[in-house]
Amino acid sequence: MSHHPFIFFFLLVLGLFRTADGAQVQYASVMQEYSSSVGNKQFGPLQVLGKPDAMPQGGKSPCAWMSRLANSGKEYLEVSFDSLQVVRQVAVFENLNPGGVVAVSLIDEQGKTNRIYKGPAAATSEKSRVFRVFNSDDTRQYKRVRVDFDFSKFGGQKQIDAIAISDSEEPIQAEIHELKDLAWASGPENLGRKVNSAFSDVNPVISPDGRTLYFTRKDHPDNINGSDENDDIWYSEIDENGNWGPATNMDEPLNNASNNFVESVTPDGNTLLLGNHYFRTSEEADGQELNGVSFAYRALDGWSFPRNIRIENYRNYDQYVNYFLSNDGRALLMGIEHDDTEGAADLYVSFLQADSSWSAPVNLGPVINSAGSEGTPFLAADGVSLYYTSDGFAGYGSSDMYMSKRLDNSWKNWSEPVNLGGRLNTAGWDAYFTLPASGEYAYFVSSENSLGATDVFRIRLPKQMKPEPVVLVSGRVLDAKSNAPLEATIRYERLPEGASAGLARSEPKDGQYRIVLPRGARFGFRAEAAGYFPVSAFINLDSLLDYQELSRDLSLVPMEVGQVVRLNNIFFDFGKATLQPESEPELRRVVEFMRANSGMRIEVDGHTDDVGADAANLQLSKERAASVIRFLIENGVEASRLLSEGYGETRPIAGNDSEEGRSLNRRVEFKILKL
Repeated sequence: MSHHPFIFFFLLVLGLFRTADGAQVQYASVMQEYSSSVGNKQFGPLQVLGKPDAMPQGGKSPCAWMSRLANSGKEYLEVSFDSLQVVRQVAVFENLNPGGVVAVSLIDEQGKTNRIYKGPAAATSEKSRVFRVFNSDDTRQYKRVRVDFDFSKFGGQKQIDAIAISDSEEPIQAEIHELKDLAWASGPENLGRKVNSAFSDVNPVISPDGRTLYFTRKDHPDNINGSDENDDIWYSEIDENGNWGPATNMDEPLNNASNNFVESVTPDGNTLLLGNHYFRTSEEADGQELNGVSFAYRALDGWSFPRNIRIENYRNYDQYVNYFLSNDGRALLMGIEHDDTEGAADLYVSFLQADSSWSAPVNLGPVINSAGSEGTPFLAADGVSLYYTSDGFAGYGSSDMYMSKRLDNSWKNWSEPVNLGGRLNTAGWDAYFTLPASGEYAYFVSSENSLGATDVFRIRLPKQMKPEPVVLVSGRVLDAKSNAPLEATIRYERLPEGASAGLARSEPKDGQYRIVLPRGARFGFRAEAAGYFPVSAFINLDSLLDYQELSRDLSLVPMEVGQVVRLNNIFFDFGKATLQPESEPELRRVVEFMRANSGMRIEVDGHTDDVGADAANLQLSKERAASVIRFLIENGVEASRLLSEGYGETRPIAGNDSEEGRSLNRRVEFKILKL
C-alpha cells in the first residue's frame, strides 16, 4: 500500500492545554503521513488534527478522517504534536464503528519506534469510543505517534476524529467546549400557539427593540400559495404585558409564490433584509438569478417592493442559504457554499461599497468554519459577538448553536467557538439564534417539545452568553419650527475621527427613529432631510457597563433667514477657547453646508453658563465663537460671509441649577442672516 507523506501544521491554538488536575494534554497538530483518504477537506487526513469535532456525539462526520476503502486491512495515521513530553497515555477518538486499532507506537526524536500497543481488530457494540493506551513506566519524551488500523475484520465505514497524548493516566475524555457554571433563570419557553403552528415555524428574527418577531412559516394553508410547499413571512408583536399577539401573514409584496424569509431588521425597524431576489413579472424574472438577497423599506402605505442587491462574485452551491445584516448596515454575513469553503456551507462576510453594491464574499476562516456545515449567522448589536449554527464541532445533536467573538477588524481573527450548552442545544436540530439589543432573551428554533415540526422558543440568557452592552437610542425627528414629524436619514459616526458607524431612517408616518450604539467609543449622530440643516447629538459610551435605552428627539432647523442652528458636537478645553479634535466632523459639515449654499451669510454666537465672573464668561463666549470662525476661514469659507458674537451667560436656554442645564447653556450656535 502506498503512503502519503503530508506535513501540515494545524494553525488553531488548540494543541496543548492542562487539565484541572495539572495534566498536560496535547492534540495532534501536524499530519506527517497517512495511508489513504476519502477526500482532502471533508473526511480528509487534516480532520484528525486538533480537538475532537465529531465526538462525544459520535457518528459519521465530514470532520473526521475516513480511509479510501471501508474494509481495508492496512491503514495508518502518523501525527506529531507541538512539543516533546512524557507520554503516559495515547487516546484515539473512534467516532464511527470503533474497533479497528491494531497498533499504537511512539516515535522519539531519533526516529526510534516504541510500540506500546498491539492487538486484534474487533467490532464493538459502541457507536463511538475513546480508545486509550497507557504507557506507565516510560520516562522518555515524545512528540510523534503512529496508529495502525485493520478495517477488514468487520463491515461498515470507520472514522477517526482525533489523537491525543497526556503525561497522566487520568483518562482523556471527549468533551464539548462550553461555558461552565452558568446561572440559568429558566429553561426554554415555547412562544405558544399564537406564534407557533402545527406546521414548521423557523427563521425567527427579533427586532432590536424586542417588540416585533418576524419568522417563516412553511407549507401553511394561509400562505400565498396555500400549503403547496412554500415559505411565507409572518410576524407577531408583543404587548405592554409581555404577551405575543396572533401571528399575521405579511402578504404581498414581501410574500409571493417563491420561498420568502426575513433575515434581518435594522435597528430603526424600517428596513428588512429578505432572502432571494424579487421580480414584478415572470418576464422580468426570465433568465435572472432568484438566489440572492433584497431590501424592503417601510413606506406610508406599508412595505416597498423589495430591491435586489448585487454581491460581487456571489455564488452558492448549497441548497440552503442564510444572511445577516450588521446593525451598522455595513457588513453582510452569509452562510453559503462557495469555491473556497472549508467543507460544505461556510460563513462569509461582504462589505457595503460606495456604489451601494457589496464586495465579494470573504471566508471567516477555519476558527469559525469546519468541514461540516455552518449557517444561520447572527451578529449581535455589539458588532463582535457572533452566534451561529454548525454540525462541525463537538456538540449535543445533529446541529448545535455556538458563540464566538470577533477579535479585530480583519473578520478573520475569532475566539474559539463555544457551544451554547444543553439548555439551548438538544439531541435534535437547533438553529436560528436571534437577540434583541438588550441581549436579555435569545430566540431560536428547536424540534424538541414543539407544537409542530419545529417551533420558535425563547430563553433568558445568563450573563456569560450575552453580548457586550449597547445603548438603544430612540426618539422622533421633528421640524424645529413647526414640530411636525419628518422622514429623515440618521447618520452616526465615531468621534473624534468622524468615521461612519452606520445609518438609519425615521418612520415616514411619525418621525420615529432607533439606532443601536456599541460601548467603548464616543458617537455623534444627526438627522438629515432636504431643506434642513442637519442637527447633531453626542453620546459618550466609553464607560458603559450595562444595556441602556435613551430617548433623544432630533429637531431639524429649516433653511430660512433668522433660524438658529445649535452646533451640539462642538467641544472646547475646559475654561478655554481651544477646539478639541472631536469638534472637527461637525465643523466640516458647516463648511460643506456653506459651500453648497454660496450666498449664505451666518453669525456664529458663543454662550456660557453662569459659573464664574460675568466679564470672564462674556470674553470666553466671544473667544469660542472666534475659534469657530477661524476654523471655517482656514477651511475655505470667505470671511466676508461670517460674523461672530459672544453673549456670555445672558441668554440661557435652561436653568443653571443643575449640570444638565449648565451643559445646555454652554453652546455655540449660528444664525442664518442671508440665503
